Amino acid sequence: MPRLHESNGFTFLEALFSLTIITIILFLSTPLLTSIRNPSYYEEQASLHLFHFIQEEINASKSFSLNGNTIQIVSWDDRIIQIEQYGTIVRRTVNGTGHETLLTPVESFTIHDNGPSTLTLEVQIHEDSRFQRLIHLP
Repeated sequence: MPRLHESNGFTFLEALFSLTIITIILFLSTPLLTSIRNPSYYEEQASLHLFHFIQEEINASKSFSLNGNTIQIVSWDDRIIQIEQYGTIVRRTVNGTGHETLLTPVESFTIHDNGPSTLTLEVQIHEDSRFQRLIHLP
């Protein structure tokens, strides 16, 4: 009866093949891991949309005031519009009624009054995603 040849280790070709597979996996997983760490494109776009919406509301208003982290806007038809954080969302209400969600989920929404001509809006979606925008007042 012929005896089969036994192999007790890796050949050089097998080791080279394994190293190639590991290198390819690491090369392909690096962009995935960096995209997890950086703020999402959609979070950034949603924040920019919120900032633009608030800028447009202020530009089209008769007057506005700040009360903490709430913007109260009086429109030309005397509607009172409030934009504020409510739980984990930024919402808009008109005359104290309604509940229009502008951005979710939000950890914090802060407004800094920089003087008579600018406001700084800051939105933190999670600990790694913080977005700021300077709003110029009319």
